[in-house]
Amino acid sequence: MTAIKWTEKYRPRRLKEVLGNGKAVSELEAWARSWERGIPEKRAVVLYGPAGVGKTSAALALAEEMGWDQIEMNASDSRTAAAISKVAGAAARMMTFSGKKRLVILDRPTPSRLC
Repeated sequence: MTAIKWTEKYRPRRLKEVLGNGKAVSELEAWARSWERGIPEKRAVVLYGPAGVGKTSAALALAEEMGWDQIEMNASDSRTAAAISKVAGAAARMMTFSGKKRLVILDRPTPSRLC
């Protein structure tokens, strides 16, 4: 049996499970719902805040709730403009085989802190 990290095991699967900052969660959901009416004026959303507050969890819960595919580039991935364009740009332009929408998550690495 494979061990699952606690943070992954209990990660929210729906937006209503994301606790705190209800206004931001509501705005995120409204942005996602705007895609159901076609391509919205604001095609991207930026979630910002300190590490560990749930930005990535909220994005993944949104994708799950909306039935969207997701692609995540995180701190361990190459962060050059060419790499982002290759992965995120192509993902945003191409349709999925299933016809689902796709959420591209660019997760900024947390700066190292010296102790």
